Amino acid sequence: QSTAETGIFPSCISGINKTFQTPIKAIITVVATMCSYLLVDAQLLIPFLSTVEWLFYCITFSIILYLRYKEPGWKRPFKVPLFVTVLLFLLTGTFVVLPLFSKESRMTTLLGLCWLPVAAVVYGIRHLLTQCCSKKLSTDKASSQSSLQTLDSGYNEEEKDEKSDSKNDSNEFDRI
Repeated sequence: QSTAETGIFPSCISGINKTFQTPIKAIITVVATMCSYLLVDAQLLIPFLSTVEWLFYCITFSIILYLRYKEPGWKRPFKVPLFVTVLLFLLTGTFVVLPLFSKESRMTTLLGLCWLPVAAVVYGIRHLLTQCCSKKLSTDKASSQSSLQTLDSGYNEEEKDEKSDSKNDSNEFDRI
């Protein structure tokens, strides 16, 4: 749901159910995607997904190591011990690289990794479009805000004129 709210996924899957307070549209989307995986042979699908999954775990642990080095003073709710982070980084990196040395899994591993540049390009285009649209929306919003302020100030002036007219009428009534 959060990815839909930030613009990575379509906004039609964002939103929380009022009764149950759950992201029901996002849950239905995930379930439909998982059901579509059942249509594909699992022996072919698992190497694709597992390689990319281990790669993202490896990237996550590398970011943890990077932040431990670059920003050591940051407050963290939980600080993973350094040896655990290094061990998990090496282990997940091994799970990404090791299948490249096996003839049976080399092709599926490479094909699984080939989706990463495609996903990066799609994400980059989507990010640029989101930025472009948000800038346009903010300028449109600013112009509509100024228009509303202009209308509001004109309304307030009319209201002041009506009040002054009514005061003048009441003063005339008092004179009579």
